[in-house]
Amino acid sequence: MNNQLKWKVEQNNLYLIGVLIHETLLPLWHQRHLVMKSIENIDVGALTRIDTGGLALLIHLQSKSVHHQKRPRISGVTSQLDALISLYNLKKIINHRP
Repeated sequence: MNNQLKWKVEQNNLYLIGVLIHETLLPLWHQRHLVMKSIENIDVGALTRIDTGGLALLIHLQSKSVHHQKRPRISGVTSQLDALISLYNLKKIINHRP
């Protein structure tokens, strides 16, 4: 199993690919200011695994990155991520769509 997190930025979209867990998120954390400059959407549909550390990073990226006074949306939410969002009662905090 490939336990890496990769990402790419295309136009105003950030695509997260692979595994977003506390062991893999540090490189993105270090580059978050540069990566999130003009992001309007964070696509998590290609994530194969996410833990609470990854969820915390998503919340941080969404809340700290404001483009044109709007929080980026999170798209491609899997059932696993939706379960974490529900478990921690974050539906009102996380701006997401399936």
